[in-house]
Amino acid sequence: MQKEHFHKNEETHRKLREILKDSSIMLMVMIWATIFAFMVDKASINNGNIFSIYMLAIIFIAFRTEKYIFSVMSSIITVLLINYFFTAPYSAFDFTLKGYPISFLTLFIIAILASVITAKFKKQVNLTLESQRKEKEALEEKQEVIVESEKEKMRGNLLRAISHDLRTPLTAILGSASVIRDSENISEETIKELADGIYNDSNWLIRMVENLLYVTRISGEGKKLKKAEEVVEEIVGEAVGRVKHKYPEADIKIKIPDELLIVPMDSMLIEQVLINLIENSLKYAEDNSRVWVDVWENDGKVYFKVSDRGKGIPESMMKNLFNMGKANQDTRNSRGMGIGLCLCKSIINSHGGNIEAENNEYGGASFTFWLNIEE
Repeated sequence: MQKEHFHKNEETHRKLREILKDSSIMLMVMIWATIFAFMVDKASINNGNIFSIYMLAIIFIAFRTEKYIFSVMSSIITVLLINYFFTAPYSAFDFTLKGYPISFLTLFIIAILASVITAKFKKQVNLTLESQRKEKEALEEKQEVIVESEKEKMRGNLLRAISHDLRTPLTAILGSASVIRDSENISEETIKELADGIYNDSNWLIRMVENLLYVTRISGEGKKLKKAEEVVEEIVGEAVGRVKHKYPEADIKIKIPDELLIVPMDSMLIEQVLINLIENSLKYAEDNSRVWVDVWENDGKVYFKVSDRGKGIPESMMKNLFNMGKANQDTRNSRGMGIGLCLCKSIINSHGGNIEAENNEYGGASFTFWLNIEE
């Protein structure tokens, strides 16, 4: 009850404020119009100029006030002011002279019509603006529905990718552990091979969990990137260093311009992109474990390219290469590749950039992404 009473008082106060504001506008405009009319009257004998001044004042009031009554009141005031100040006998009201009643009635009707037309025009403009606002809101709601639908689709693909990618290493770990546990006559060499398999599969699972956490970070609602000005050479060096720590035998060739390149980015996320792309290239480099990382600047963008000389990417896979879950359905698939590339695309897109893949003319594949030098 008290809340309803409070809202009622608030509405009353709001209406009073509007009335006071519109009254002030009408009063000030009519005062300035009258001052200007006196100035024109001193310089000219044409009373039509005075009427024009007041007509403009009425139109202005009709546009600037919310209530129709203020434009009507300004019309009445206009007739009275012209009668009192600008027609004989001056400084007095007189509607008895010949022709005056008709003249002032005409002026009054014209003024009323002008205020009504102006008020209606303003109402139509407001209706148009309101219609545009509603259309914009409807479009925004539609966009939100589309975005939410895409998120649901991404979650579905994520679940399918997880179920597909986790099954193989977990089955391998379970199988190797069962052999070690249940076999009585098993050589040390076999145990070591099985333990290495468990170790490698466990490392891959850890890596996949890290990727999933990054995907969650990028896809979370309202999550903003922590961008800072970063030196590109340092980011690339850090990413390559982490990969070489994991793959000591990897041959990674880096080509970076001599000039200092600084790009606004979330350094941890861009490092993750480079690590994913380099590790992915190493997996497909086959016997030649060399990977190339090239960086260059062009037209306000910094480009990063990771290349290998492996067997390339099947054309059937190109279309859905960065779609989580779908990329995993191809035979070139490496466990978690769909999730890893989806992560890369999410990170780059969230930075305002883009990522593409292509097969090299002389074998292997290249992944290229770019970031803006300035936001």
